[in-house]
Amino acid sequence: MAISYTRVNNPQDGLDKLRIDIYPNETASTPDVGYLAMYNPTGFSQEFKNVYDKAKVSGNQEVNVFKHIEAPTLNIELLLDATGASISKQSKASFNNGSTVYDLTEMVRGFNTFDAICIFLDDLNSVKGEEHKPGFVEVSWGHFIFRGILESAKVSHTLFKPNGVPIRSKVNCTFKSQKSLEEQQAETKKNSPDLTRFKMVKGEDTLPLIANDVYEDPSFYLELARINKLNNFRALRNGSKLRLPPVKK
Repeated sequence: MAISYTRVNNPQDGLDKLRIDIYPNETASTPDVGYLAMYNPTGFSQEFKNVYDKAKVSGNQEVNVFKHIEAPTLNIELLLDATGASISKQSKASFNNGSTVYDLTEMVRGFNTFDAICIFLDDLNSVKGEEHKPGFVEVSWGHFIFRGILESAKVSHTLFKPNGVPIRSKVNCTFKSQKSLEEQQAETKKNSPDLTRFKMVKGEDTLPLIANDVYEDPSFYLELARINKLNNFRALRNGSKLRLPPVKK
């Protein structure tokens, strides 16, 4: 996805502020709105997860058969403070294409954190376009960029005015990576089992594992052994090349 706006810098000890841009969809090049964090986070975490199924190879023996890779997630916590203890000098700015980016510092200055969080989450969760789903999100901080959708947000209020209005809060956001439909179709076409491919044997590869990975059917290993003229399918030679033919369904 092409980004067509100028980075908005907000020096804070020489660092750019984390920014969250919200797009109408995965293919849009112009964000509807953006938000600058009040404080840069002390850290963030990403999760990468592989999913496996159990498959019987022979007798009662089972192996972990790779199923798919789950979309990576990003977890980040934003702090908002309306006590006035630490105020940024950056005010509301604009993208060079006219889209607006709001500084959460200015949104809570002298007021409360509750209203700012409601506006922020409303923009993240509002249903957009003909697809009737929340917008596409880009989280950027320095050289780090993460694109996806908001999976969940947990709000914690930790300090209040005497009347109960929150003036210090945390928003813990989890985003899930998401590719555009065009990107997914391109990958599917590239790795389609309708095309003959070749695979280099490595590590702990076995024919049942390869058959399940490529054709989603571990029993197809017998056909792979025949096509590749293997007398002993259990003794694959590391570095050898296997022919993976298309399958007619």
